Amino acid sequence: MGGESIVITFHPHPRLVVDPGSEHIRLLTTIEEKIHLLRQYGIDHLVVVPFTLEFAQMSADEYIESFLIGRFHPHTVVIGYDHRFGHNRQGDINFMKWYGRKAGFRVVEIPPQLVDEVAVSSTRIREAIRTGDIRTANKLLGHYFPIIGPVVHGKKMGRELGFPTANVEVREKEKLLPPDGIYAAFVTYKNKRHKAALYIGRRPTVDGGRARAVEVHIFDFNKEIYHDRLIVEVVDFIRPDQRFESADALRQQIQRDLDIAKNILDAAEEEEKTTRRRPTVAIVLLNYNTRHLLRQYLPHVLATDYPNLKVVVADNGSTDGSADFVAQEYPEIQVIRLSANKGYAG
Repeated sequence: MGGESIVITFHPHPRLVVDPGSEHIRLLTTIEEKIHLLRQYGIDHLVVVPFTLEFAQMSADEYIESFLIGRFHPHTVVIGYDHRFGHNRQGDINFMKWYGRKAGFRVVEIPPQLVDEVAVSSTRIREAIRTGDIRTANKLLGHYFPIIGPVVHGKKMGRELGFPTANVEVREKEKLLPPDGIYAAFVTYKNKRHKAALYIGRRPTVDGGRARAVEVHIFDFNKEIYHDRLIVEVVDFIRPDQRFESADALRQQIQRDLDIAKNILDAAEEEEKTTRRRPTVAIVLLNYNTRHLLRQYLPHVLATDYPNLKVVVADNGSTDGSADFVAQEYPEIQVIRLSANKGYAG
């Protein structure tokens, strides 16, 4: 397209503004975590828009005309198939496409993303995290579930047990956390990744089950890192939190937990290496006047779990606009245009 990519996000979460009394709002990512994740995808610009009651009153027309066009002058707008916008969620993908034709910008619709033949949704991800099914949550997310925050002073109970931990402050109280328990995790400190065991809970054995804590024991690590930021990637669940009869019993269980965490993380690292070693595979679709079939089946082709996949449509001189359809609706797919229907792609 030749332009720069811009991701627009809102903070605080719109529901926290329009429904401030709700106790059921739980965020998959804080704004800091969202910035961290988007930075990895090579986005040129991230715009964080303060979401206010005044902003929430914008009609769908005003949102497009005054906000999107007035501020960004887009060539192409990319939104999800179920995205809603404007006062009372009055705008949808069809309205955006209609307005785009009138205003002169393209609209690319992101179709449902399928994992195990079921559409990915924030509801499914939240449910997986709430129940401690971290593997499923990570699969749906496409990355490890993050917890990012500064290291704050704790009661140094882990150090007294022989397993020093860093206490991570979760600054946004609406952040969704997995159930209390022990987890295998990767921790990134100053751009270096370490293996770790993550504890979420109220420390019932040594602290009487008081305030909830998020702590990480980083393997082979001995630095003072108070006030520094840690990026925690939750890899897998090990066991639920529990109360032990003595500090010795707790100490023995922690050692078993660390051994399990190391095995999980070793396997996770090996899987990452295997994924990187997998060859890039291309699916080449030979097309001649099959726009209706492309519309029906391309979302399923793109929903594959294979990590290094390239999809190509080789068009044999179609006259039904199918090549243009693919180029407009699926810019991530390469289109090879042949001048005539030769019956093959060579």
